[in-house]
Amino acid sequence: MKKHILITMLLCLCLIFAACGDNSTGGSEKANTYDPEVLTAAYDAVKAAYGDRYLPAMVETNAEFATNMMGIDESLFTSFFIDMPMMSAHVDKIAGFLAAEGKAADLKAAVEEYRDIQADDMFAYPQNVPKLQNAVVYANGNYVFYFILGGYNDELTDEEAIVKYYQEQGQVGVDALDAFFAE
Repeated sequence: MKKHILITMLLCLCLIFAACGDNSTGGSEKANTYDPEVLTAAYDAVKAAYGDRYLPAMVETNAEFATNMMGIDESLFTSFFIDMPMMSAHVDKIAGFLAAEGKAADLKAAVEEYRDIQADDMFAYPQNVPKLQNAVVYANGNYVFYFILGGYNDELTDEEAIVKYYQEQGQVGVDALDAFFAE
């Protein structure tokens, strides 16, 4: 009986540790390439997954913009896109980066730092704070993404329900990228 309990506990621990991952995978063959077209196709997959809940409208950007806006050193990436709304009242945004060779971990760390700074933004509109705090950093192989996407739900008033809603909205993008890189 003790062996059965011990084995059950070990299996539970394995499941818990597996569920606490960081949205990055070792990478499929696609994820380990250095192909800007893969970055564009991944963006298209995320945009399609959100459908009419996708608010950003592509704003023309350059590498200097990425460096100035997000603090991401240009030496960390070779290709990128940033899609954000024209109106500053919305925080919806997606940024995707193709890491420079050997720089994927450094790029991911820089994007995570940007996410953390945005989550602590004291000047954000109050309705955007829960969305900012649930921004997603997704890394797969040489590709790193940052996004805050999905609809708004003004009917929710309970803080836990609001947080859960925005986590679910972020999961849509994670699921789309997982499916894209699994192809």
